[in-house]
Amino acid sequence: MIWFAFGTAVLFVFTFLGFVALLPLFFEGEFRRVYNTKKILQSLVVVFILSFALSSLTVFFPTSFWADRIQHAIGGAGVLMLTWYLALKAASISVSRPTFFVLGFLIVTTLGVGYELLEFLGEMTTSFVFQTSQYDTWLDLLSNTVGALVSGAILMQLISEKEKIKNSR
Repeated sequence: MIWFAFGTAVLFVFTFLGFVALLPLFFEGEFRRVYNTKKILQSLVVVFILSFALSSLTVFFPTSFWADRIQHAIGGAGVLMLTWYLALKAASISVSRPTFFVLGFLIVTTLGVGYELLEFLGEMTTSFVFQTSQYDTWLDLLSNTVGALVSGAILMQLISEKEKIKNSR
């Protein structure tokens, strides 16, 4: 379980770095160097620790059913939405609340579906079993959706309508 938590945390760190590198290209049409290294390092630590901790906490749930729901809703979608928020701040990209929410929801949903496809490929090519029931994939996607909606709504409140998400360099 500890290797899974560590691997998940490393994936979130790389996702954050990918966001920071690609956000200026997406929003401004060009690559640019992001100079706020202090904010980037702080965000990397937060993303790694939260992802690792939430992935590790699932062992304390009485059944794997609830552990998987919490893992996907909070440990997956919630941390990914936070990663999206922190990357926008670190890259000094300004977006409105609706833009933050919609793009964040689309990113979380897309990566959630991608993760489920990886689980499926893993089951087809190895002897590992990732699905505990025939409905596991659907419940995982539902958990991701609920986690994205709730965490997006909460994080959206951190964005003021006047200032949007912006960080001084």
